[in-house]
Amino acid sequence: MAIYHVTKVPLEKSSRVLSQLNIFPDNSHVIELRNLRETLKYLSVLRGETIIFHQQASLVCMLLFIFFNFINKRENRIIYDMHDLVIFDYSGLFRRVRACLIYVLEFIVTKFDFKIITVSNGLAKTIKKRYGRDACVVYNFPSDYKENNFSLDSACSENKKICYFGIIDEKRIPVKLFKEVSELNGGGNIDVYGYISPVSNFSFSGVEFLSYKGEFKPNNMSFLNNYNVLVFVTDQELNLNYKYCMPNKIFQALTYGMDILVSDFFEEIVETFSEAKEENNMFDSINGVKYLRADKMSKKLDQLFIQSKSNFISVILGENANATTG
Repeated sequence: MAIYHVTKVPLEKSSRVLSQLNIFPDNSHVIELRNLRETLKYLSVLRGETIIFHQQASLVCMLLFIFFNFINKRENRIIYDMHDLVIFDYSGLFRRVRACLIYVLEFIVTKFDFKIITVSNGLAKTIKKRYGRDACVVYNFPSDYKENNFSLDSACSENKKICYFGIIDEKRIPVKLFKEVSELNGGGNIDVYGYISPVSNFSFSGVEFLSYKGEFKPNNMSFLNNYNVLVFVTDQELNLNYKYCMPNKIFQALTYGMDILVSDFFEEIVETFSEAKEENNMFDSINGVKYLRADKMSKKLDQLFIQSKSNFISVILGENANATTG
């Protein structure tokens, strides 16, 4: 049995696809959704295989393939990986219309009999409430993660080397809040890795405490060896995709023994690792922010990894898997 991942995001930028490829490395293939017609032509010859459609960008292709698969009795196993929920609080007519169309597509495809996986418990529960469908939780573990291989040399360090990595925009890097973090750390710079969102007006110009280090590849995170704290904070109410997020950057940072400075708003992260909260830390004066110790998260991290991997294998093999993990 072969496994085909259909994704519009280039593989080198998709840490989630990379992590899933690592579970079945000899049987997995990636199809980049660049041309709908060519992708459907490629998929049309498959029989008795497993196809995972990633993100909302693959919905049209998935819907057409479901009909083709049913009419031609190809008996392929179809899985939808819901990375995000459709949100209707966008500004601008185009983005609102697009959100409505995506919702309609998701509403239609979720009426068919296939498995759904998603990135967190919170999103799984919301999918159940919105569409009446169970979703199996598969977390975004790094492709090189190994159990009981927790590197830790920094959790108790007084000299914090802080970084942020990921998509760069005003929501993810609130300048005033980052400045407060920098000042409490003795005025040290916060290094930033990633790319600026094309719909963002964010600029590093005049922000002296932020040091932009360029883009990174999710299959090469060795630069994290230089840091001991990941800053993941916000100063505003964001949508449910943020509230219930369990992003790959959390697992990547923890793999390198980094502590996490996180806002209370990121409910899933704070609740999942509630036992790792460090009291009386240097960032206590920042309202609504928790400092999570890496050395107190290692056991929970291994538990999540084992359950997540088990869930993914069960879904691929057509077995029953837990709708949520925790």
